[in-house]
Amino acid sequence: MGYSPFSIESLDAGRTQHVAGAYDVLRQLAPLILEHQGKVTMAGVLLDDANQKRQLELGDFVFNFAHEYSWSYAVRSEAEPPRFGGLIIMLSRDEFIVAGTGLIVTFASRSGDAAAGIASIDEGIFADGKWVPGRRMNGDQSHQGRHLHLPGNAFGIQKVRLYLYR
Repeated sequence: MGYSPFSIESLDAGRTQHVAGAYDVLRQLAPLILEHQGKVTMAGVLLDDANQKRQLELGDFVFNFAHEYSWSYAVRSEAEPPRFGGLIIMLSRDEFIVAGTGLIVTFASRSGDAAAGIASIDEGIFADGKWVPGRRMNGDQSHQGRHLHLPGNAFGIQKVRLYLYR
């Protein structure tokens, strides 16, 4: 199955660049998407003005997605909140790829008897199907270990490693 946007050729330069960014991330993730399709190791999320929060469960974790504009520190560039979204892929028991735009992601234990913490977050790309880490997302980027943030002004890919503690 595929997706074919209608009237894509009539977009202005800013929106064309935004669509190109989305397609670039999907191109990078294509091998992983194909590997994980039909399994319970991948899920997508779409957030807008009416639906600003969404919860997904993968493995031992609950992923709480929030629209970037629900965060008081977000840079707002439009009068009406845009649609933001992303994709999460479970690589191992404690390691996940989160890709998209305009998302704030927090984590919890699926069982509820423990808390979830962030061991590391790395921004990066996939080149020839292999993860190439870039910048380590430390305190300023993770809000002192509280969340993963994919800014709404571009599409990005981050790898997060989580842990559970009591």
